[in-house]
Amino acid sequence: AFGRWRNVGAISHIPVFPATEELVYKYFCQLRAGGAPASRAARCLQAFGFAKGTVGADVSDILESARVKGVCEQGERFVAKKAPLSMQQVIQLEQMAMEGPSQQSVFAGYLCFLTHARLRFTDGQYLMTEPVLDETQNKGFLEARLYHHKNAGRRSSVAKRLLPAACVIPGLSVHGCWAEAWLTNRRAMGLKAGRGHPTMPAPLREGGFTDLPLKSGEASAWLRELLVGGSEGDPQSEDRLATHSCKSTILSWMSKVGIDLPSRRLAGYHTDGNTKSALEYSRDAQAPILQLISDLFRVMSHGLFHPDNSRSGRFVGCRDFQHALSVAD
Repeated sequence: AFGRWRNVGAISHIPVFPATEELVYKYFCQLRAGGAPASRAARCLQAFGFAKGTVGADVSDILESARVKGVCEQGERFVAKKAPLSMQQVIQLEQMAMEGPSQQSVFAGYLCFLTHARLRFTDGQYLMTEPVLDETQNKGFLEARLYHHKNAGRRSSVAKRLLPAACVIPGLSVHGCWAEAWLTNRRAMGLKAGRGHPTMPAPLREGGFTDLPLKSGEASAWLRELLVGGSEGDPQSEDRLATHSCKSTILSWMSKVGIDLPSRRLAGYHTDGNTKSALEYSRDAQAPILQLISDLFRVMSHGLFHPDNSRSGRFVGCRDFQHALSVAD
């Protein structure tokens, strides 16, 4: 990119060296003035360092220049992670999902599905079939299979493998089951997930849905409108809540209650080389994770654990997660 900028109009040969400190500084300043991504200047500087180490390029004055480093740092942007949903917000979405068939109830149910299944917004759009209930005595699971997901990577053997996703139901609401109501509302609205049919299609102004998937940015705005009213001046409505808040919610609660990192990695559908083989043969690697989440919901429903409180106030009447389980029993 630096070579193309330096040799405007060149067609075949685009020389990069010799590069001077003054020229690189001018290039970085133009990047910043033109609103280029903050990483472009930093990566260019890294490339000069790589060239010095591998082919002995004479760029020491560039790498040691205070003003070159300064313009890189000024261009850096600090991106805050999206905040997880609060316990009350999850309950609010569950209650919305249990309302009668409407665009809002279907969307709220999809957000509940993402939250309880710990899925990204886009991944949840690629369901092989409509989710199904596995329920006994008002308790159980909502299960689905994804035919495309970010964790698949690029290897064909992994990319072609269906990813099972499951939710613990009935959830956090005291009355009713959001999952059962969501599936009922989807049938009433003529929705059925599958290949070529997004789980959450874009809504029509006159009612109903299109055949196209709802975009993540539009869904984030709708989410904020439902939960915080989209009020101006509210930092949570503008910055902190988005669709990725759904995936991070239960993972955040598991961390706060003290569940170990390997379990949290599995809950987020991540594996490493040391555990992948065992997971291949276990056939149901999510079973212990779902039991942990069920236990977590149980201590929350008994008021023994409040994930939205500060560290000192999260456990009430108990010392830790294991103690909370024994008190709940």
